Amino acid sequence: MKIGDGGDIVIFGSPTLVRSLANANLIDEYQIVMHPVVVNVGEHLFDNLNEQKEFHLVDVKTLKVGSLLVTYRPAKA
Repeated sequence: MKIGDGGDIVIFGSPTLVRSLANANLIDEYQIVMHPVVVNVGEHLFDNLNEQKEFHLVDVKTLKVGSLLVTYRPAKA
């Protein structure tokens, strides 16, 4: 899929799938919505990665509900 001519693939609510794709270096861009709420339950998106990942900030947008849409791209080695 990555080398094909298909469109974007969007993943919602699956930290396990995100980690698997990140560990295989198959993610071209991360778009993360940050909500102004603090909780102390659930999985962390970037737990158990095989190695440290570095990102470059591409864009930040403030949404009407007060959340942020933050876009990062992996730094090239």
